[in-house]
Amino acid sequence: MNIDTDNPWWLLPEGTILELECETRFQKTETRSTIVYLLVRRDESEAVVEVESRFQGQQGASWPSQLKVPRTPQVAAPPGHSEVVEGWDVIETPAGRFECRRVRIRTRAGDTEVDTVTWANRELPVSVKTHTCAGEV
Repeated sequence: MNIDTDNPWWLLPEGTILELECETRFQKTETRSTIVYLLVRRDESEAVVEVESRFQGQQGASWPSQLKVPRTPQVAAPPGHSEVVEGWDVIETPAGRFECRRVRIRTRAGDTEVDTVTWANRELPVSVKTHTCAGEV
């Protein structure tokens, strides 16, 4: 296992559950949700991960799905996106301190530009922190 090139899902045992607490602020509205990831199984080429999003304050609001994650991670931004690796930061969360790579991805949809900054720890399969800002160009 090479954590610099392999997908971090291969560092975790099958059955591992990760929960992310999310806060979304859009204009004057704030939404809180929990995203639950369950590593169901994996083989030499892919991992199967169940993902469920639960929204606080909305009884029964949940969006389950299943992802097939390739072992070799995508290393480039998708077409139409620009990716800039900006450096490394230490991010503090209720779960602890994490050394993270900071990556900025910019996209454009018509007259709207979306700027997303993600902090990812090489040993975790999900981001530690993400900040997205959208506005007119």
